Amino acid sequence: MKIYLLRHGQRSAGYGDVSLSNEGLQQAQKLAHDPIVQDTEVILCSPKIRTRQTAEPLSESLENPLQIANELDQRKSIETENEFTNRVLSFLKECTEKFANKNILLCSHSDWLQTAVMNLPLPIEKAVAQSFFSCGEYRTLTYENNKWDLL
Repeated sequence: MKIYLLRHGQRSAGYGDVSLSNEGLQQAQKLAHDPIVQDTEVILCSPKIRTRQTAEPLSESLENPLQIANELDQRKSIETENEFTNRVLSFLKECTEKFANKNILLCSHSDWLQTAVMNLPLPIEKAVAQSFFSCGEYRTLTYENNKWDLL
């Protein structure tokens, strides 16, 4: 099982739930044609506009429906760090059970992705080195025999 962890493309200026900038839209188009993610079978994204806009071109290209997962949303102001970490890890565990042996793409936000990478049982050097995600950037996780790895 592979899990592609994708940060949304560059967003437009502004506050709140804003759309992608022109550069972000270009990043989304580039992702849709990236040969590495062409084996994606399930596409899940945060409910935010920018994550949907990032994942939609790939969804259309692969003819795989885009699914919204509230668990992929960024940390809420009312969530403690521990609650947020538990939400992230619980969702990853749920994905391994629900989508066993499938390749999935999770489009989310920098805080969610960093929390995932830093809290999975991965070698710390590898996790630290790969925990920062630029806009439109992804990492590949594998999950086999109850063991996580970051490629």
